[in-house]
Amino acid sequence: TLDRLKKRLKKGMVLRGRVIECISTNKYLLRIWGYNILTESRGKFQKFDEIELFVNEIFPNLEFELSSHSKSNNEGQLDLFI
Repeated sequence: TLDRLKKRLKKGMVLRGRVIECISTNKYLLRIWGYNILTESRGKFQKFDEIELFVNEIFPNLEFELSSHSKSNNEGQLDLFI
């Protein structure tokens, strides 16, 4: 469950993830550490994009910011992970 992932995270961590499905405008299925997470983002991504995420918040909702090392052109966009 998502709670298990949250317990493994700490603020300030940098994670790698991959977009595995583009569901609709600004909604994506992202895979992080073996977890598939439905996400919402102001950034624009394509299927199979690999991204690096900086952990801003863990509770009550996961919140990440794209790191400057992201391969995407969405640097600095704030993402809310549901």
